[in-house]
Amino acid sequence: MSRMSKEESARYEGANWCLEMIDRIGLEATKEEMRIRGVNHCPLQISKADVKRFEQAIKINIINTVVLMSSMVLRDEFEFTSEQIRDFTIRFNSKTDCLNDDLLTWDDMAETMKEETGLDFELVDVEGRRK
Repeated sequence: MSRMSKEESARYEGANWCLEMIDRIGLEATKEEMRIRGVNHCPLQISKADVKRFEQAIKINIINTVVLMSSMVLRDEFEFTSEQIRDFTIRFNSKTDCLNDDLLTWDDMAETMKEETGLDFELVDVEGRRK
């Protein structure tokens, strides 16, 4: 018997993973798991818990780097004091919590900024298309 190609082996591995997941969590949950993994290009060998931990670490790092860059600009360009930067950080984190708690969306904020300031913030979907 001939040896299986890597592609065919990967297909069998994926099919077996799907069958195991359907048995364990059901068809609909497996479909959602596959959708999430497809969007994130996440290998099947990585557990859902590991994916969640990785996503959380990325979110924290993104927020912290945005706050850091914003704080540097506020200090360097607008001479904000330590107290003002601390106040900014508190308010920034409050807005972030509102996003995390689904009390507002990025689209809500972009629309408010456009209405109140005339500034247009371009948001894109996962395919890079303008919203």
